[in-house]
Amino acid sequence: MNYYVVIRVDDKIIDKILYAIRILVKNQIGDVITPAHITVKGPYKIAMAKEDLRIENKKIKLTPIKIKGIDTFEINENLIIHFKCNAPQLLSVWDKPSFPISKFGYNPHITLYNNIKGDFSNKLLATLQEYKNIKFTINNIKLVNLSKTYNYKVLHKKAMKLIKMIAYKYKIENIKTENNRLFLINSLFSLLRIYLKSNPI
Repeated sequence: MNYYVVIRVDDKIIDKILYAIRILVKNQIGDVITPAHITVKGPYKIAMAKEDLRIENKKIKLTPIKIKGIDTFEINENLIIHFKCNAPQLLSVWDKPSFPISKFGYNPHITLYNNIKGDFSNKLLATLQEYKNIKFTINNIKLVNLSKTYNYKVLHKKAMKLIKMIAYKYKIENIKTENNRLFLINSLFSLLRIYLKSNPI
């Protein structure tokens, strides 16, 4: 198993909405997955010790991380759809051996989609076009080990409840079909935009 050090989204509502979106994007309706995050370190063979994390966290300035809209890049055959992150303070603790800065540049981001470029990714990008400039802030910056997926069961349950509530509202019976997943993703982004307008962060 590989281990990663990440920064989580600190707002619980945004975290839940993004988790629900990632479930639908991945088409892993029944699976507990990892939450939205910025990968800062890894992969490593062992988890980073708490004391090492404490030392690394001291290096990070308390300046909030600004999430500045949706963008894409490609690695090999994969298209990565992601939230762009303005996070110069993470450069001092950045360590991603599989993606050295000398080759891939410094590109902190929150992944929404990481898979082959094709019909679904094109439809997803078209769905997200309306929300490409969506912005929010991560205020509580803290490096943590990305836990095994079973530790996110509570978040998964809350996200699935949200998905099912929207599906019920629009009389969607099968949430696994591609068109319905895209509709629900659009609905969740609309909900995120409404939340951000009411709670600017």
